[in-house]
Amino acid sequence: MSGVATACDGRPFRGITAYIWARWWPGILATTVYFLLCILKSGPIGLFTGHTWQHWADQSAYLRSAQAFASDDLSPASHWYPLLYAFIAAPFVFVLPNNPFLPVDLICVGIMAQSVARVAGHLGVKPGTALLILLATVLWPSELWHSWVQPWTTTLSAALIWWLMAKTGDIAVGRMPIRMRDASAMGLGAAMIPLTRPTDAVVVLFLGGYSAFALARHRLLEWRLVLAAGLGATLILGVYALLHLSIYGPNNTDYVRMSADVGFSFATLGWKASVLFIDPEPWFPSGRALLSRMPWVFLGLCGSLFTLATRDDAAQRGYAACLLSAAAAYTLILVAYIDLLPSGLWQYGNIHYFKWILPLLGIMAWILIRDAKSRPRIATATVLAMIAATGFRVMPVPARTDEAARRIDFAIPRRLDWARVYFARSVIAEDGRLQRNIFDYHQLPDGRIVHAIALRNDFGAHARWYGGSVRQVRWLAAGLGTTPLAGQWPLTPIARWKTQLIWAPPCWIFGCGPK
Repeated sequence: MSGVATACDGRPFRGITAYIWARWWPGILATTVYFLLCILKSGPIGLFTGHTWQHWADQSAYLRSAQAFASDDLSPASHWYPLLYAFIAAPFVFVLPNNPFLPVDLICVGIMAQSVARVAGHLGVKPGTALLILLATVLWPSELWHSWVQPWTTTLSAALIWWLMAKTGDIAVGRMPIRMRDASAMGLGAAMIPLTRPTDAVVVLFLGGYSAFALARHRLLEWRLVLAAGLGATLILGVYALLHLSIYGPNNTDYVRMSADVGFSFATLGWKASVLFIDPEPWFPSGRALLSRMPWVFLGLCGSLFTLATRDDAAQRGYAACLLSAAAAYTLILVAYIDLLPSGLWQYGNIHYFKWILPLLGIMAWILIRDAKSRPRIATATVLAMIAATGFRVMPVPARTDEAARRIDFAIPRRLDWARVYFARSVIAEDGRLQRNIFDYHQLPDGRIVHAIALRNDFGAHARWYGGSVRQVRWLAAGLGTTPLAGQWPLTPIARWKTQLIWAPPCWIFGCGPK
């Protein structure tokens, strides 16, 4: 009878509970805090109905796709974005028809918190501290927190990226033996990242390459592991290919065609970095720089340099270099993306692109704060170097008629609705060349002035603005751009502005003064 009593007195259950808590407490705690904060933000009803975000274009498209999967609707009209996020949420439609992403996001937050704790441990930061850092870097400012409460594909990709970062750290720093199932899981997870967000493929290249390098350096790289990783990746790629063929056949989606049409401009990378991170207001009057809204990022940038310069352990230093290089490459690609602008960074939630990077910068900031006293000269040097770097910014200065202009201004007879002008199907025409609003330039109303800002090619001397639709211009039916504007066209610029690089005390610290 004593054996029966032992089995029934709850000790095995308590033992299992203690084991789960000991192993998974960062993820459990983070998920609980996230859920409670979501209730405070949206209210109990709003959290489950999603009424606070369903009118947003991106989120409504996610929801429509998930509901279509749940009802076996494979018509192309029901699916717009990459399919993986909505496909994973589809089973939850039967429980939460208006917010099936809530369970997915809760799982993602748990995976990410668990992975952040492991990555931080590989960099010498305690798990409890890592969780506080994670919480701080998702709550400030409020727009960043909104990007976690609302469904975004970046919630899934951030969880996958941090999980892969943790596995890479296990190999590179922890020197843990990798088994066939681990390699298969890494291949599967790595393939899921670009299927969720194609631009995130660059992160996979860095992490996958460094994992292979670390295994080879430890003489643990075997063909069986490579084969297992390839099989894991092939599995998820095959499932996704079947979904794509079932919906679209052997054709590109409208989303892919539109994204390719928007594209990237690496020629304007320096200017874009200046207006996104340092000082957008001379170009985008209503814009706010990332450093102005999130000044703690400065400490993260300083901490990144400090960490690379002070890690005595070669494995830790190499691992940190891999993570920071992946983050830097990803950031450069985002900055080059035509449609990432200061005007949309906060107003339209584009800050969500940086969700996975910010906790990494938070960890780097903590390493700087914690270790600055032991390495004061290096800490001082990194801070001064970063202050000097953030003092550079690109300002508009008047352009002569024979010079190319990055921005041209037009006078309009009356104030127009901001969003209508911002998204209008308008063109700038010059010597037979047509530039399309959103795809090649962007127009922003500022009272009775409209600023046209070149994003791909600067404007020449004969540029004219056609606010109405132009027949020769190709617009994707489901793509960006709304109705044309009414008016007497064309309009001639009243002012032309070119770029000039200057250095001044960082205005995100001291204020930028008159424009």
